[in-house]
Amino acid sequence: MLQEELPEFVKALVNNNLIVSAFHNHWNFTNPTILYVHFQSVESPSSFEHKFVKASHVLNN
Repeated sequence: MLQEELPEFVKALVNNNLIVSAFHNHWNFTNPTILYVHFQSVESPSSFEHKFVKASHVLNN
Protein backbone atom coordinates (compact mmCIF):
# COMPACT_ATOMS: atom_id res chain seq x y z
CA MET A 1 0.00 0.00 0.00
CA LEU A 2 1.08 3.60 -0.34
CA GLN A 3 2.73 5.21 2.65
CA GLU A 4 0.08 7.91 2.96
CA GLU A 5 -2.68 5.26 3.16
CA LEU A 6 -1.08 3.46 6.10
CA PRO A 7 -2.34 5.45 9.14
CA GLU A 8 -6.02 5.32 8.20
CA PHE A 9 -5.87 1.65 7.16
CA VAL A 10 -4.08 0.56 10.36
CA LYS A 11 -6.66 2.45 12.39
CA ALA A 12 -9.47 0.70 10.49
CA LEU A 13 -7.87 -2.73 11.07
CA VAL A 14 -7.56 -2.07 14.81
CA ASN A 15 -11.12 -0.72 14.98
CA ASN A 16 -12.25 -4.05 13.46
CA ASN A 17 -10.36 -6.04 16.12
CA LEU A 18 -7.59 -7.21 13.80
CA ILE A 19 -4.04 -7.33 15.15
CA VAL A 20 -1.43 -5.37 13.19
CA SER A 21 1.83 -7.26 13.69
CA ALA A 22 4.12 -5.38 11.28
CA PHE A 23 4.45 -2.92 8.46
CA HIS A 24 7.57 -2.41 6.38
CA ASN A 25 8.92 -2.02 2.88
CA HIS A 26 10.88 -4.50 0.76
CA TRP A 27 12.29 -2.05 -1.74
CA ASN A 28 14.54 0.91 -1.07
CA PHE A 29 14.29 4.13 -3.05
CA THR A 30 10.87 3.46 -4.57
CA ASN A 31 8.74 6.39 -5.52
CA PRO A 32 6.06 6.29 -4.29
CA THR A 33 6.98 4.39 -1.12
CA ILE A 34 5.17 1.03 -1.03
CA LEU A 35 4.58 -0.69 2.32
CA TYR A 36 3.50 -4.19 3.30
CA VAL A 37 1.12 -4.60 6.24
CA HIS A 38 0.87 -7.82 8.25
CA PHE A 39 -2.29 -8.35 10.28
CA GLN A 40 -3.94 -11.32 11.91
CA SER A 41 -6.63 -12.71 14.17
CA VAL A 42 -7.68 -16.06 15.57
CA GLU A 43 -11.18 -16.73 14.24
CA SER A 44 -13.00 -18.33 11.36
CA PRO A 45 -11.81 -17.39 7.87
CA SER A 46 -15.19 -15.89 6.98
CA SER A 47 -15.17 -13.66 10.07
CA PHE A 48 -11.61 -12.55 9.26
CA GLU A 49 -12.62 -11.81 5.68
CA HIS A 50 -15.62 -9.76 6.81
CA LYS A 51 -13.44 -7.64 9.11
CA PHE A 52 -10.79 -7.16 6.42
CA VAL A 53 -13.33 -6.11 3.79
CA LYS A 54 -14.88 -3.65 6.23
CA ALA A 55 -11.47 -2.17 7.10
CA SER A 56 -10.36 -2.00 3.46
CA HIS A 57 -13.20 0.34 2.54
CA VAL A 58 -11.08 3.24 3.87
CA LEU A 59 -8.75 2.66 0.90
CA ASN A 60 -11.50 3.24 -1.65
CA ASN A 61 -12.40 6.72 -0.46
